[in-house]
Amino acid sequence: MLASRHPEHGNDAMRHAMAYAVLLLAAFLLPAHGMRAETGKATRLSIFSDDWTCVYPPALEGNLCFTLNGTENLDETRLKLKIDGAPVDMTPRIIESSRLVVFPLLFGVGNNDDAQNLNREMWSRLLGSPFAAAQVITVPFDVEYAGRSIMAGSEEEPLAPSFRLLRYEDEWMLFGFGAALAVIACVLYIGLRSSALRNRSPVPQVAAADLPFCLGKLQMSVWFCLIFAAFVFIWAVTGQLKSLNPETFILLGISAGTSLAAVMVDQGKQSPAADVEASLSAMGIRDAHDAARLKVLVRSGKGGHEAGRHFDIPPAEDGGQAEAAGITLSDLHRRYLSLTEPYRSKGFVRDLINDATGATVHRFQMLAWTAILGVIYIFRVYWDLQMPQFGTNLLALMGISGGIYLGFKVPER
Repeated sequence: MLASRHPEHGNDAMRHAMAYAVLLLAAFLLPAHGMRAETGKATRLSIFSDDWTCVYPPALEGNLCFTLNGTENLDETRLKLKIDGAPVDMTPRIIESSRLVVFPLLFGVGNNDDAQNLNREMWSRLLGSPFAAAQVITVPFDVEYAGRSIMAGSEEEPLAPSFRLLRYEDEWMLFGFGAALAVIACVLYIGLRSSALRNRSPVPQVAAADLPFCLGKLQMSVWFCLIFAAFVFIWAVTGQLKSLNPETFILLGISAGTSLAAVMVDQGKQSPAADVEASLSAMGIRDAHDAARLKVLVRSGKGGHEAGRHFDIPPAEDGGQAEAAGITLSDLHRRYLSLTEPYRSKGFVRDLINDATGATVHRFQMLAWTAILGVIYIFRVYWDLQMPQFGTNLLALMGISGGIYLGFKVPER
């Protein structure tokens, strides 16, 4: 309990001066931030501090510091701290010469799993949804010694100990958002400009940027981007580098396994791609570069020119070179589009939902579950500052959805 102090008492005044000198020295030696208490008559184990500066977030490993008045020796193992009503399972440092108690503010600390979970929940409640409240908030705390609560203030005017918490720093938050957006932008750019998110090319005359999008690869890239962004965001707010949980690896394993199995299924299929490739080569279009050149010539208004003037069309085996010579670039382009139609993208959404026969339920189901769980993942990370735990049921649902997708993909052509 902390009683009021009266400076007219000489001994108390001397003790006040010494306490202020010790606190001033500690302010230079420690990154200490504490709470304000009324000055008054000292009793055993009362809290005394008059520093009202901000306590920095756990990302900067700030310390909650206060001074205990009294004369008895202090045992740090008997000091217990509660922040916002939640116990903090951590042993403080005690500077005996000044009776200064230093509690580090860290995320996810504790001597066992239950204590660590309680600590994470407490910090998630205080730091979660960082833009939903003020950047600096006042947080109450309580201190116990040997099971006895240590009061601040006086019996007539007790005070509630508290400290001011900086919930996030603008610079770290901007860095976290910037890093996440940079990775997502790279994935999108590579996916749109290459075959990274598309089906493999069975026909070399089809450019990588024209191939259909692959649902399995998209799911894998979505979960990679979400997990990376969540990891960087949590680190920027809390400084925690151990936010990845076992379910995170299961999510990545399910999405990567589905994508890999889909590629293997495609490679094992019989396809008329070889015939299409031979037909296009016979028309003088031997690779994607020739196809791109044909497209440019037609768009530049040269569609009426004879194809033989621009492409090396081999003579027909039956002597039909005269017929081949009469083919215009527009005719050649129409034949190219007709032959490669099954191997070219029909649009992002249609590529993901459709197979050779049209829209399918199993593809839509997998896409819908990926989108719904992805949105939930984002909001849970923002609210709780933890990697979400979907539970065995939702993880099993994702695995079943991926298995159904692979099962129906086998007969696809």
